[in-house]
Amino acid sequence: MKQLKIPVLFVSLLLSCTNVFSQVSQEKTTTENSVTPAQLAQYRLQFWDSLPNAISWTSDFAGLFTKTQRNYMDSIMADFEKNTTTEIGIITLDTFCTEAAYFEDLSLHFAQTWGVGKKDINNGILICISPGYRRIRICNGSGILQYLSDEETQQIINEHILIEYKNGDYFAGTSAGLLAIIAKLYGPIKKE
Repeated sequence: MKQLKIPVLFVSLLLSCTNVFSQVSQEKTTTENSVTPAQLAQYRLQFWDSLPNAISWTSDFAGLFTKTQRNYMDSIMADFEKNTTTEIGIITLDTFCTEAAYFEDLSLHFAQTWGVGKKDINNGILICISPGYRRIRICNGSGILQYLSDEETQQIINEHILIEYKNGDYFAGTSAGLLAIIAKLYGPIKKE
């Protein structure tokens, strides 16, 4: 996964979003008055059309993790990619980015736009998390499905990730899920 600069349009959108967040946090009871549905819809459309680039293996746009936690997960994913060529990325998104109904579509849009995985074998995985919507989506490239089915992915979510998320520990859940995915994939992929 390439580490790219964030486009200027996204920076201005992010600044607008930051202003909105500060208004919302200061005036929680008047959220409807501070951001109109039309403004939010326009922001979401611009966000969809101008996705930010990946910051690193972990693109924590929702601010769930500390720098130490991001570095820990980044090092695990970088080592895994080095040993297997399989790329795993993590992205966190706030509720300003999309409606809950379109969270899965946005997850797939990020996976395809960012090109997670090697193009010729489509061996990427993107873990997309929205704490505000209490949702997680793991997008497996077609080259991963022979090693990790959608059912097995859901099992990892249920048994490793959600248990910790229910306790409010996003780092523990995300890192446990990441390690479970790597444990499932490492042997079969490494043998090839």
